Amino acid sequence: MGSIDIIRSPILQPEVEKTIPLNKIDFTKVIQRMDREMETTSKFYGFIFPSLSQFRENLLRANLQLCHINTIYYFLEQQQTQPAETPKLTDSITSPHSSLDPKIIIPATLKAIHKDFKFDRLYVMTVVKTLRSLKIIEYFMVIVPFCSHKKVIGILGMDNITSKKIIPPDVVSSIAIVANELGIAMENAAAFREAKAISLKDGLTGLLNRLAIDELLAKSFRKAVEGKETLSLVMLDIDFFKKVNDTFGHQTGDIILKLIATTLKKLSRPFDHVGRYGGEEFIIILNNTDLSEALVYAERIRKEIEHLGKLLANRFPGLSLTVSAGVSQYQKNIKNRDALITKADKALYVAKKTGRNKVSKG
Repeated sequence: MGSIDIIRSPILQPEVEKTIPLNKIDFTKVIQRMDREMETTSKFYGFIFPSLSQFRENLLRANLQLCHINTIYYFLEQQQTQPAETPKLTDSITSPHSSLDPKIIIPATLKAIHKDFKFDRLYVMTVVKTLRSLKIIEYFMVIVPFCSHKKVIGILGMDNITSKKIIPPDVVSSIAIVANELGIAMENAAAFREAKAISLKDGLTGLLNRLAIDELLAKSFRKAVEGKETLSLVMLDIDFFKKVNDTFGHQTGDIILKLIATTLKKLSRPFDHVGRYGGEEFIIILNNTDLSEALVYAERIRKEIEHLGKLLANRFPGLSLTVSAGVSQYQKNIKNRDALITKADKALYVAKKTGRNKVSKG
């Protein structure tokens, strides 16, 4: 269950067709199980999936609202025929390049456009890939897109809803120039952000590396100390991983590390932080999560990886893949983040000493 962002069609691993008779799958039961999984997921993560009728209603309301806006603008344009003198571009053309941080670029650009053109309102919407939608970033309607690599990444909008002044075509042309500069600036910012993100990722698994995890844990720990939100930590280790490398080779070991990393990301929330802590050990920062919720999360991970191991055994006969996990929660007597990690690590040690393939709390 979920979505993917790839050009080619999805590919099944060879062992899937060997293990599962695809032509005999009861898709009614599969869909029912997906519904149950979605219900469980929504309860755990605290959100609600819209029903089909709600989704269709939202689409209809959005279309009607767009029609309403276009109607107002169309009749406003018919009523006003005397275009105003086109203002000159000054700060608008350079403001997009004032920074590599979108949080600075967008407000600075809007402020400059307002200074040059005196619109009643200004706003920017950028494409949010994860939501596949437009998100309003800033307020201060002609709609001008701005692009990156020939793809629309957002729109720049403005209106004179208060003064009722019509926006002449030559102003739109000027705004288009600003939009082009904004697109270039946002592209540069994205390249900078991507380079920074790569420096904080583990090269093999794509998870956060030790440096990134330490920085994020420091921020989360400060919030927990200030009482802004609860904080829990999960330390997870692959059982008998050295035996896997010795028996099946390091390339197989790398495949397993990447599969486990994918599982951890799939079962974690957007505001959780998943990292590779070293070797076959992983760490998950669970923000706004208490100990009982963290234990449920860790147990779900353990079961999912145990199931993954059973599937991989068809491809690698004799392979036994399980994980052990230790869980800790911030309490007032924990003086620093290292103590929180140590508490989770000791719980992980207990899980391994008492039989492995289990979750222990610290």
